[in-house]
Amino acid sequence: MAESRFADVVEALKSLTIPELLIVRNMAKHYIENPLHQPMTPDEQLIHRMMADGLLEELPPKNVDLSFVDNFEPIEIEGKPMSEWIIEERR
Repeated sequence: MAESRFADVVEALKSLTIPELLIVRNMAKHYIENPLHQPMTPDEQLIHRMMADGLLEELPPKNVDLSFVDNFEPIEIEGKPMSEWIIEERR
């Protein structure tokens, strides 16, 4: 019985468009990575839709270490600030 359901799913996948296949791929990835099979949040749904529409190529990473931002120190350069240079160039 499971084999016939799998075959039905495979046949159904063949008829989907690329954006629909991307949505299915992202949903499958979500269920594989989420062992409790919790429903996607509205934010996750938006990200998956954006991927299907070609606005995003991959999911943004979760739990990114942004500690380097706290330690950022700008580099001193000679001359005018970049913003002034850009304004002058546009005139």
